[in-house]
Amino acid sequence: MKFRFPLLVLSSLALVSTAACATSPADDVPGSGAALSGNKDASACEVFVDKVTVRESSRSLNEYKVFLKTLNSKLDGEIARVGFTAKVHDEFRECEREIQPPGNPNGCEEVGKWQDYEATPFVGSSDYFELALSLGTNDTIARRYEGTFFVETKKGTRYSLKANGGGNFFLDRKGFSDVENALSSKGVSWVGAEVGQLPKTADFYTYLNPKECR
Repeated sequence: MKFRFPLLVLSSLALVSTAACATSPADDVPGSGAALSGNKDASACEVFVDKVTVRESSRSLNEYKVFLKTLNSKLDGEIARVGFTAKVHDEFRECEREIQPPGNPNGCEEVGKWQDYEATPFVGSSDYFELALSLGTNDTIARRYEGTFFVETKKGTRYSLKANGGGNFFLDRKGFSDVENALSSKGVSWVGAEVGQLPKTADFYTYLNPKECR
């Protein structure tokens, strides 16, 4: 499939995600802040990406839909938040070239800032969460996310899921195509697929699940 990100940004700011978004306490360090008593790697699958899909709308909205699973018995307390700590990169350097209309940032204000994109419980679940991350629309810059997934407990401990090798994940147009192709290889159409029809990342897309958690 082809992406339709225009070089000219046209109108008002579109939301970066259908999930809640809050600025991290520190703009230069992911998942940091005085409110947290400790940061740990999710080395025992405390949180992991269980399933993932992508979608595209008529307005050229391209987004990831991520399903996060938590193993609550391995956490040090009740869950406070689950999500994705990330900063946005300007994929086509539209902000740098100042092609957006004056006073109409269309996502430029997000570039380079660490934020927590919070997931929401899936149908009221206490250990399964969903998160939508927009790569852009006709009205916004093309976004590239860099970050880590997390679960944070009410005790202030944050367990972070990092990419293979301990680095950050990147969610972008290339990854969008990779997910689409990987789903197709499993005989699954990403168009309108329900979560129950999606394969587990451990079986088809281990980039987002490097420990192959289940």
